[in-house]
Amino acid sequence: MTKPNILCVGHVNLDEILYANNELRQERSCKVESFISAGGGATNTATLLATNNTVGQVYLAGDVGNDERGDKVVNSLNRHGVTLATPQNKNNTTTKIRAIITPDKNPQYMHEDQNLDSFTPDDISDEIWGDIDHVHITSFHSNMAKLFADRAKSEGLTISFNPTQGYFDESFEDTVELADLIQMNRGESEEFTKRHGSIGAVVNDGKDVVVTHGPAGSTLYSSNEIAHHEGYTVENVFDTVGAGDSFMAGLISSWLHNESKEDNLKMANAYGALSVQIKGAPKYISEEEIQELIY
Repeated sequence: MTKPNILCVGHVNLDEILYANNELRQERSCKVESFISAGGGATNTATLLATNNTVGQVYLAGDVGNDERGDKVVNSLNRHGVTLATPQNKNNTTTKIRAIITPDKNPQYMHEDQNLDSFTPDDISDEIWGDIDHVHITSFHSNMAKLFADRAKSEGLTISFNPTQGYFDESFEDTVELADLIQMNRGESEEFTKRHGSIGAVVNDGKDVVVTHGPAGSTLYSSNEIAHHEGYTVENVFDTVGAGDSFMAGLISSWLHNESKEDNLKMANAYGALSVQIKGAPKYISEEEIQELIY
């Protein structure tokens, strides 16, 4: 089995996750535990793909400063087998994101201004471009996403796109048009249908579109079938940081090997379900854990 090499493009941060033992309310104190790691949608997906034994080399393109935070991010990427394809930027500082996790398990994010437009496809060497089979794009600036989608298509590569929060602020029409695989949550899919009329009209152009439904699983729409997976029961949720990014890693790894639509969703939902049982965005999910959950 050929192992595809993948480039993930988007947010690269240093994440600090604060776990509070009480809900945040006025005049009420709480104890906080801190956990620091590399993060961001593209980073989380890249890290899990790099530890998947069906995937080859994984590259990451994003804005990483040539500073102490950036060095921590790069060290974390190296430990998990991800190669930073864009150079550290001496003119920018690495973005730090803080997420507060209260007993309801849902994170509240606080971030500084993010540097998202200081790198381009030309910052990646021709040697790396020649090594890539697939490009995964997360939403940042739509013009930057278009540049990477255009370069990927010119290289004859397949493209996946995960809109995330930025989709509500910018259109990403060009990236949607060029993408082969698109994954959205329910809120993003509602905005998507407002812009494109229906998911059916998009998949008739040969794309696969996946919509997640939280604990109720996910649905994959393609030109010749609709597949649904009801999800897996999770009893012990630690937090939901990186759950969508983990789902995407599972989806890409299965989709690139031309597995059935049902198997695509089995793998994606398994990654998502296992991720919420791990502190922070997971860096590794074992094949044994996946197989035990699926079968």
